[in-house]
Order: sequence, then C-alpha cells, then structure tokens
Amino acid sequence: MRRRCCDSNGDSTFPSDLCILGKLFSWKHFNAKAMMANMKKSWNPSKGLEYSTVVDNLFLFKFNDIVDKKKVMARCPWAIDGNLLFVSDYIGKFRNQK
Repeated sequence: MRRRCCDSNGDSTFPSDLCILGKLFSWKHFNAKAMMANMKKSWNPSKGLEYSTVVDNLFLFKFNDIVDKKKVMARCPWAIDGNLLFVSDYIGKFRNQK
C-alpha cells in the first residue's frame, strides 16, 4: 500500500514521497507566482514541479521525480528575497491508494 499526498481540497494525486511542505517566513506581502518562478529557476527540477497554497505562506510542492525532491532537501536552507523558506518532508494528511 503506497501513501499519497493530498492537495488542499483532499484530492489524492501524488505519491507522498514526491511532496514537500514549505513555509515562507516573511512579514511583507509577496507574489506567490513570482516566488514559484524563482524557486523553479533555483531548484531546476528535471521533470517538473507543481505547487499549491495551503494557507498564507504555506505551500505544498509536488515533484515528478524523487531525485529532484532529494536535491532540494539536501541543499536547505532556502531564502527568497532575504526571507527564509523552510522545507520539510510532507507527513501531514494522507490517503491510502485504493
């Protein structure tokens, strides 16, 4: 039985081992789309990356390749415009694959 990570509406679409949770620590307003463009450029995932906003400043990143995810996790910590982006394996809400 393989566990899968769920997006904000509860849909189970990605294996949990391909997901990370990211929290941006910032007091100022920022553009999430611009942040994601910067992260994609910095992370340079070979097989793509998607993200969804969980709540303000909290994001679920979904990789298409475990090597890309491991590369990001190994190169922590991350900063965006001087603000810390803390990333962690996603171990939150799981749904078993049927």
